[in-house]
Amino acid sequence: ATNWAYYFWYTPIGWAYMWIKITLWNCELWDRDFFFPFMHSRPESFSCNSTLIAVFNSTAFAVLAYCTGYLIFHNPIPLGTLCFGAPCFIVFFINMYLFVVPSQCKQTLSDHFKIFRCWAPFVFWVAALGIYMGLIWVQSFLVSGIQNKYLYIIGNISTQLAFVVIRESFALMPLEWFMGDQH
Repeated sequence: ATNWAYYFWYTPIGWAYMWIKITLWNCELWDRDFFFPFMHSRPESFSCNSTLIAVFNSTAFAVLAYCTGYLIFHNPIPLGTLCFGAPCFIVFFINMYLFVVPSQCKQTLSDHFKIFRCWAPFVFWVAALGIYMGLIWVQSFLVSGIQNKYLYIIGNISTQLAFVVIRESFALMPLEWFMGDQH
């Protein structure tokens, strides 16, 4: 494979790093032991526990998904972070639910609302990536093809304003909506 480093170096390291950071944050929120205890201010270096399973499963899925994309498209996946990244997040959240969130914290509807509040910032982040990528596509393929000079200028300005509106909308979300702010 021409791009082997993308699939077997960047993908496992990049995605595993992100899963580790999110899992570490969730371990703090749910008062769980992390598989790298030193990152959780504990004396040991490594501990084989369920948090490792969540990160390993999610990373393995990401590598498999991106390699499958390579087999289908014969190259790196177009808009790969979104096309195959969103399903990676779904698999990760399933693994977090199964292996990180304590069973006593997922018994009632109220408990599941707390879980959603904990993960909502990441869901919103992925949604924002999708919206940004859509705007980049609009800018690159639709606006750039406009022949009328004035419509072209209006299209460019509108796209840039949309970026600002999205950024500011996400920045205005009250932190109290998210569990990490209150826990």
